[in-house]
Amino acid sequence: MKLKKYLECEILLQKFFEKINYCKNNCTNQTTSKFSKHVRGNVGCCLHNFYNFTKKLNQKQLSILNKARIKKYGLPENKEPRIQGLEKPCEYHTSKGCILKDHKGLSCISFICKPYQDHLKEKYNIDYDYDEIRDFLEDILLDKIDDNQLIEFRSMVNNWIEKINIENK
Repeated sequence: MKLKKYLECEILLQKFFEKINYCKNNCTNQTTSKFSKHVRGNVGCCLHNFYNFTKKLNQKQLSILNKARIKKYGLPENKEPRIQGLEKPCEYHTSKGCILKDHKGLSCISFICKPYQDHLKEKYNIDYDYDEIRDFLEDILLDKIDDNQLIEFRSMVNNWIEKINIENK
């Protein structure tokens, strides 16, 4: 049940981010990332093992997600070294981007860089808090989120999507 709730939130957040398409236009088509001048643009903020980053979970608690990801996609295969001194991309990152369509790590589905946060605030009046979103996702995997909290989260993200739809008309 925890994994199902997590994946539901992942789908909703992906829908939200796809509406904006900020990364493609401002980062992944550029030489360097807005996230850091030490990261290639086509990598964005998808660094070496970012998919395993967590604040609250230990590896055992994170294993429900990791095992499901490995079962679906296999072990990560990208072992490319640093290029021109820039950070290594995520192990699930390829020349075509992330191979993961779902079962992404906590930070993968919640992190956005400061310029992206500023864009959300300025253009859509959305206060996006990465730590808050990541903590919520971690709490799902810790089985601390009840159905009412999940409904509130869905409502919040759906409201964001509606703001974007209205602004982009």
